[in-house]
Amino acid sequence: MASDVWILVDLHREVQAGDLDESTDEYAVSIAASMAQKYIQSQLPVGLLAYGDERYLIPADTGSAQFERIMEHLAMTKAEGNVSLAEVLSIEEQLWGTHSQVIILTSSHREDWTIALRDLVRRRLRIAVVLIDGQSFGGLFQTREAIPALYDSGIAPFLVKMGDNIPVALSHAYTADRMEELTEAAD
Repeated sequence: MASDVWILVDLHREVQAGDLDESTDEYAVSIAASMAQKYIQSQLPVGLLAYGDERYLIPADTGSAQFERIMEHLAMTKAEGNVSLAEVLSIEEQLWGTHSQVIILTSSHREDWTIALRDLVRRRLRIAVVLIDGQSFGGLFQTREAIPALYDSGIAPFLVKMGDNIPVALSHAYTADRMEELTEAAD
């Protein structure tokens, strides 16, 4: 069991797609809010980290006041960040202890952040990744390109596409069968 839960929202401008409520960053913020509520209701300490137009950091804590702080910060975030997810993981890795769970919400297709995750996995942190499929929001990059590297690190990600029923999408990880379909489609 995790001693604390950290929600990391990737707000790097170069990996975002879509407009207004139907954008990758809005989906990420909405999912982050739901997850914060779920874990706080379970009485786990929850922290928030997001690099958008500025660095948003709320140390892990419990209670309704913590949920309100997280909601306030999520409402202020803007997907205008210049710091990539790989850089965020490198800069902030000291935040997480051995028993931390880190939930990453991203639409990044880049492999560099998946490589940075390997260090966290080696430290025995529990890692969950929610990939928000940028291409389904009209983006040019295929977010699913990160899936094989995540599997290589022992992480089965969750995949959310535009228009998905989010609770259903988050109820099951992207399976190896689906990864084989992805690989075959790429050939």
